[in-house]
Amino acid sequence: GFLGLKIKTQANDCSPLRVSRRIEWIWLRLKELSGIFAVDVCDDAVMSNHLHVILRNRPDWVESWSNEEFATRWRLVFPLCRGPQTGFANR
Repeated sequence: GFLGLKIKTQANDCSPLRVSRRIEWIWLRLKELSGIFAVDVCDDAVMSNHLHVILRNRPDWVESWSNEEFATRWRLVFPLCRGPQTGFANR
């Protein structure tokens, strides 16, 4: 399926340079996460204070993943950390 996202910048921080850097950071992060979670970034629209993104999940890519590969990809985004009381916890 497809998912549309609208990512809005903060109203008090809309200088063109900061918006440009933020949008660049968002695109780099989307590219990284799309590879980890098997998502296509299909389209975008960049506005002065927000960004629209169309994403498509790719279950056909995930079908070939082993349990180990799935867990490895998950841990790239959510690394395992020791928690003070539970032993292990996501941070």
